[in-house]
Amino acid sequence: MSYGIINDIELPKYDKDKPHTAKTPFEKWLHILKFSELYKDYTQSIPDELISEEGIEMAVSAYRKALTKGEVREIIEFRHKALKDEATKIDNARRESKAEGIAEGEARGEARGEARGEIKGLIKSAKIMLELGHSKAEIASKLGLNESDF
Repeated sequence: MSYGIINDIELPKYDKDKPHTAKTPFEKWLHILKFSELYKDYTQSIPDELISEEGIEMAVSAYRKALTKGEVREIIEFRHKALKDEATKIDNARRESKAEGIAEGEARGEARGEARGEIKGLIKSAKIMLELGHSKAEIASKLGLNESDF
């Protein structure tokens, strides 16, 4: 049977200057756990050594939001909602534009296909008329083709 390693963490002994020497992600998160109150009111910025760790900046932002009250919190939430709404509008506009482009491309493709089919039909008719004894000049004038087309 295998047992995992258990680490004791003594946060009271964790040094306030540790972010400057923290090497591992674990040490960086320990600093945030113990000293997050330093960063709650924006008076002290998060050290670059900690921001470089994925998720720490987002965690401190969520912590700050959780601590705000009343009007400030509403402003933060309205701003967040406005940013999400704007991103949704941009995404929807891109999708609509893409759908319009696809529809336009399909319409152009159909028109080209119809034109090609019409020309093939005229050429087939011209060959039949030739077999029936009509002259190339007569066929070209009646079908709107050049004599070199068939």
